[in-house]
Formats: sequence, structure tokens, C-alpha cells
Amino acid sequence: MSETGTIMNRHIILSNKLLVALSGISTWTSRDGEYTYEKHNYHISKPYLEQKWTKSAIRQFLAYVSLANPEGHIYFASEEELSKLIHCSVRTIQENNKSFEKHGIIQFQRIWGEFLDIHICDYTKEVRDLDVTDSGEVSSRTGYTSVWHEVMGELFKIENINELRLALRCLLLHEKEVHVQQLDEAILSYDEIKGFLPKYIGYKKAIKQLTDNLSNIFHISCLESKEMVKELFHRQTKKRPSLMKKLAKPFALSFEIMKSDDSRLIRDKERGETMIHWFEFKKTARNYLAVDKAGINQKDLNTLSDTYGSSVVKEGLERILRVFEQNEYGHRLHILYDEFKSEPYQFVKKRIHSLYLSKSALM
Repeated sequence: MSETGTIMNRHIILSNKLLVALSGISTWTSRDGEYTYEKHNYHISKPYLEQKWTKSAIRQFLAYVSLANPEGHIYFASEEELSKLIHCSVRTIQENNKSFEKHGIIQFQRIWGEFLDIHICDYTKEVRDLDVTDSGEVSSRTGYTSVWHEVMGELFKIENINELRLALRCLLLHEKEVHVQQLDEAILSYDEIKGFLPKYIGYKKAIKQLTDNLSNIFHISCLESKEMVKELFHRQTKKRPSLMKKLAKPFALSFEIMKSDDSRLIRDKERGETMIHWFEFKKTARNYLAVDKAGINQKDLNTLSDTYGSSVVKEGLERILRVFEQNEYGHRLHILYDEFKSEPYQFVKKRIHSLYLSKSALM
């Protein structure tokens, strides 16, 4: 946690079209015998096409998304702390902000000294790729990728811009092929790699060098021997009809994000744990509170889990129980009863949030 109280989100949601824009729009247009253009297929907006995505600009915008609240706002952001987070100078932070604002990507205002109020423009549309209809229905054109905050921290450390671009593409493809299509691993073909990386990187030795520094995020293999390709073909050809086209050239990358860093796996596991903690809380709290009448719905439990983590939720619920068990508030205890009864979710969230802040301050 920073001195300003700004904390990275645990699960960082990035629209797939944003990952395409940041990693470099592919020049490889021929797919399955047809011409296709990523900037059209992913509906990438003009500001993101015109912005020059340098290494520092990519990392800085990823930092903003990581720190922003659900409305795309970052309050009281420190330029000094941002520079430390993404490993660049304060001057670079300032220059990138000017460029982002010029292109209509962010709006920012200097509050005092080094502290800024930052708002990501069209956050719901550009970062989350969500479209809300008049009837209130929410839909996504291109989908999204969920990134674990520790993986984002590793991205901030990458010094080579092409390694960073490759990492972002791998995250995108892993989401599409492993989580959506439920394949064992994702495969990035030689043509796909050459499509979004500069021409001077478009040969096997250079690409293999880029993968060396990504081993702390992905289990990654270079498919170039006959034995490896043959084994993969027999194992996945039924699940993956397009495999033959992926392996048309004698080189490809096979990769899978480490299980301990997979945001979706972590999220699903913690949501299950949080539900158990809530049931345990209700079982004991019946002695003190009307928990059956004033419950918390599944959506709000998921929000608590995703925002704070199941272990913090558990500790927060245990602390709430101790307050009632030990009658620490004396004659004022009835105020807490009434507060819980009227707004159970806000009552629980406020105390878990306070606990989370205190723990983050020690990190």
C-alpha cells in the first residue's frame, strides 16, 4: 500500500481489445482464407490507435487500470509512487500523462504537489468493453482477460518492450484458448507472432530470447522439433481443429499461465472459500444477529471475495463475531444490531475494508 492509500486491485480486468492495442495490432490479415483486420474486429477506438505505445506508456496505462476504481477513477495518485511502481522517472510519468490527455485517453488534474486526480475516459467501454443497453442489459463485444495483481507486478518489471508485447498477447490468447475454449494450453503460431512484433524480431532465435524472461509468468515451450509437434498433434487435434494451420510453419509457442498466478482459478477458489466462511459466520451469528432475515446475496459475496480475498473476509467475519460475543460496545451494542439489520452488506464490507487497509499498510 502506498502512502496515499492507493492499492492495486487484486484481479485486474482488461478488455481483449485493450490488450490487442497495447501489444501491437497485427499486420497478419489472412485468416482461414479471408482478410481480417484486428482494429476493426476488436473495435479499437481512435485514441488507442493514435497513441504511441512505448514501453513506459504501456506500463503506465496498465498501472492506471490496476489502481482505478470501478468507475475508472484514481484519487490522490502520487507521481513519485507511480514512477517507482513502473520503474521510470517522474518526468516520464508527466510526459505520458500529457500524451494520454491529448489523445483523449485520460483526464487528470493536479491536486497538490505531486498528487493527481486521474480519470480514464470511457472506462466502461474501453477498459471493460461493456455496453449497457437502455433496458439495463450488459454485453461485451470482444470479452475480457482477468490478470492477477502479482502478474501485473511482473509486467511492470519487463524492460524489453517486445517481451512486454509478447506477454500481453500470451495473456490474451491464454484467456481465449484455455479459459473460453477449455484447451490444455494456448498456442501462438509463427505467423501470429510475426504479425504483432516488429520485423526485426521476426525470426526464431530472437523470439526464443524473448520467451526466456517470461518463465516467471508462463510455462512456455518452443515447438520446433518433430517429436514435440507430433506429440501435441496427437494429443490435441480432436479438441483443436485449427491445429494444423497453427503448426503450418515449423515453429510455434505453447504456453500456459502458472496455476498459482491464474486470476480466474484464484477467483473461483476464493469465491468458494468465501461462501463457506459466510455460512460458518451465519451458523454462529444466529445467537446474536438476525442473519437469516438480513443476508448477503451471492453477487455481493463474490465482490467481497474478489476485492479483499477469502482469508481477509474470514478474519473480518471472525472479528465481527467477537464484537458481539464479548459485548465490547456495552450499551451501544444495539446500534450495531440496527446497522447490521438495515444494511448487512455495507456493515460487513466496511469492517473488512478497514481490515484490508491495515494489512496492506504493513506490506
